[in-house]
Amino acid sequence: MGLLRYLAVSSLFIALLLSIYVNAFTLPYNEVSVLAVSGSGSKVYGVTASIRVRVSRGSGRIFYSLSALADKDFQTSVILSTMLGALIIGSNYLSNDYFIELSPHLELVSGPSAGAAISALIAASLVGVKLNRSIAITGVVLPDSTIGPVGALPEKIQAACRAGIKVVIIPKGQVIARKAKSNKTVNLREISRKCGIRLIEVSNLEELFSVLGIKQRTLVKRVNLSINSYPNFRNLIMTWIRSFNSSLAKLREDIRERVGRINDLSLRNLVTNLSIKADKLYQRSLRELAQGSPYSAVSDMFAALIDLSTAYWLIEARTRGREGLDELLLNIEYVLNNASDMVNKLIIRFNESKEFSIDELSIVVEVVKRFHEAEREFKRFKDRLSRVDIDNLSSLYNLVYEGAYILWRGNSIVRWCEVLNVVGKESYAKVDSEAVSKIARVLTYYTKVSLEYLKAILPPQHSDYLTEVENLLNDAFKYLSNNTVRTLAIDMLAIAEISSYLSAVLSKNVTERALMLKNMSLTLAEKAVTVGFKPLITLTYIERGNSFLKLNPYYSIYFYDLAITNTMWYLMMLNFKALRGISPLHAAEVSNVLTFALGLAVGVTITLLVIVVRRRIP
Repeated sequence: MGLLRYLAVSSLFIALLLSIYVNAFTLPYNEVSVLAVSGSGSKVYGVTASIRVRVSRGSGRIFYSLSALADKDFQTSVILSTMLGALIIGSNYLSNDYFIELSPHLELVSGPSAGAAISALIAASLVGVKLNRSIAITGVVLPDSTIGPVGALPEKIQAACRAGIKVVIIPKGQVIARKAKSNKTVNLREISRKCGIRLIEVSNLEELFSVLGIKQRTLVKRVNLSINSYPNFRNLIMTWIRSFNSSLAKLREDIRERVGRINDLSLRNLVTNLSIKADKLYQRSLRELAQGSPYSAVSDMFAALIDLSTAYWLIEARTRGREGLDELLLNIEYVLNNASDMVNKLIIRFNESKEFSIDELSIVVEVVKRFHEAEREFKRFKDRLSRVDIDNLSSLYNLVYEGAYILWRGNSIVRWCEVLNVVGKESYAKVDSEAVSKIARVLTYYTKVSLEYLKAILPPQHSDYLTEVENLLNDAFKYLSNNTVRTLAIDMLAIAEISSYLSAVLSKNVTERALMLKNMSLTLAEKAVTVGFKPLITLTYIERGNSFLKLNPYYSIYFYDLAITNTMWYLMMLNFKALRGISPLHAAEVSNVLTFALGLAVGVTITLLVIVVRRRIP
């Protein structure tokens, strides 16, 4: 008995010593360099700093240690970047706490340009990839996981040269940059080459993680994806096109019958212009259909219907007065009531389900998003209807156009419900209510952080837009406890709004930014296919974004961001399901366990050897 006690105590003692020894020389922090600037005006110069990150089990809290004051845009950037770094690699963000340390001493820590570095460190720490200070990362992380531009890059690269940094990772499209001091254009590759720095461009976090060797959960197989890849869905869109064709023909006929009654020349010109605009949209839709873009075709027909409906109801309002507007109101209420009944049935069904197809969920969320938009617009319409001056043509036009939009938006809600009957049940990728609920909570908080980030970056003149997004967030919180699907729909809309707005504001080349977002949305759609998720909603937004690339790249950015949002979060949802029952250990914690086990084994071996030797020595 004494021998066994001696063996156990000595083994544990040696194991503990070895574990302490190893961990004393293996810091639990991961670290990279970041590039910043100090000074102002003609005295701007680049500086380097270090960011260290440690992840441990916890509940989603973020702690950061700074030796200086941090402004709001840095603080919100830290939260946003931390969340994205964890979520994109498939980690349950809420299962860990995050410790972030910035050094050396700086007078003021400001700006969001360290966001990409923080995301990379979080992801690397969670999967056990060791980074070091020979790598410098700079870039703003946007809510759609893309990496946005930063300023003063020539000065930052020069600072990296002085610090002996070997690799610098910058946002894509910024190799040609301007010096802060002289405003002269320089090629960063030339500066980097002179001091032996390898310069790498990345456009989003997935590209950044790939460069750093941070493995992600899903391998992407390149496939030629489009709406035409799903014949059932395409055939359904063709039925919409035929129906819209009939509606357009009837509206044209009704307008021709009524236009002769118009005595007001201004109204006659407005109706003529709306009819011409609708005809151009219709002709464009036919070209898109011939080019194999059915969803863009039906979307342009939808826009043509709104213009012709506006013309029709303007005539009715001017010739019949309030009676004409009241009839428009009744038509809207009828369509929205039908849509509301269908949406409520879908929501009840999903709230009562424990598991459902990810394809079905994505379609239901899209239906609910459209309904939420229509409902919000309808409240504004009714408010303006009570105050409109029918004799003021401009005011009347704005009201009637809004009413026509709501009328056809309600119609589209009913049509999107048909998608469920055609393709919604074909998916073998399933998600349960717990995963959906978790993502809804995370996404709502994420939306809140993204909005704070937007507020920190945008100047005061954007206050009206910020108010709109804030209203969306308030709606999301309102439904969080009892309507998960509606919360998801509102959050996804808000995130796309925020991301696209930031992209448009921060990008110097909007078309280039739109093309980058297009590539990212296609990559995510391909990734979705590999896990059994049919990204129908994503493909509709990609197609719509493509249709605006030459006409208005700002619109393209918005649609591509909708595509990204409507894929990225469903993939995260599936990752939450994959993590069910797994207790995610931080790489350092795994190392500690293995070290202790090794120490225990060594301790047992040494103790046995000692016993054997003692018995053999006389």
